Amino acid sequence: MTIMARIYRTYEGALTLFDTPDGFEPKPEWFEGAYRGLRKIILGTSPLFPCYFASIAERHGSCTYSFLKRGEELDPNVLYKIIEDFLLVAKDLRPFPVLALFVQTEGITKSLEEDEILFWEIINNINKTRTDSRSAAEANPSSPHWLLKYKDIPIFVTGHSPYYKNRLSRFADQCLTLVIQEKKNLKRISEDPNRIREVMGQIREFVDEYDTIPRCPLLGFYGNENVFDWKQFWLPDSNDIEDTPCRVRPRE
Repeated sequence: MTIMARIYRTYEGALTLFDTPDGFEPKPEWFEGAYRGLRKIILGTSPLFPCYFASIAERHGSCTYSFLKRGEELDPNVLYKIIEDFLLVAKDLRPFPVLALFVQTEGITKSLEEDEILFWEIINNINKTRTDSRSAAEANPSSPHWLLKYKDIPIFVTGHSPYYKNRLSRFADQCLTLVIQEKKNLKRISEDPNRIREVMGQIREFVDEYDTIPRCPLLGFYGNENVFDWKQFWLPDSNDIEDTPCRVRPRE
């Protein structure tokens, strides 16, 4: 049996391990604080968090949580084990399995820019695992059809930070946080692409109300010209968008 020593979810109002293996490490206090902070945000009603699927997932126990403690933030083996375990439990989670991965950044990062640098290092460690051909459009970050993959599984990641001041929908209460889900989660909403666009459009209207600035111009729909998944992973805290180079490094 696979031991999932670091995948948690809310059960009867408490942060609870999926498994309780022999010799498992206790929950770090900072991790519990980050969990409580994020849970308060996504279940908040004043204001209402714009992505209502996040609150649905949390209320139904399909929102999972894990952490990278200090010294593990750039350790790919710890990261890969967490993602593997999440993808394993996600098979049986309904309605929307998602992983909130907290990174212990206290004393490491002190600004939004520093959180962004660390975020991309983690993303690039994930990108190293992909198994598709380099020539495939899905492996080319300059293509609108590029996908981040963990091995052969397409995933979507959003970055959240305590240093966001305007983009409140990307604010995290305690530390750098990566919210990870399989791309196929969209099909749990509907098999109809037009319906999915309608729902995403509605959520982005809620984002306009939630944030102190209008939605980011980088947001769009996968496959459209000049729309890129990776540009939507980490959003700037203003709408003065600079033409920055791609932050996804080619797979070695």
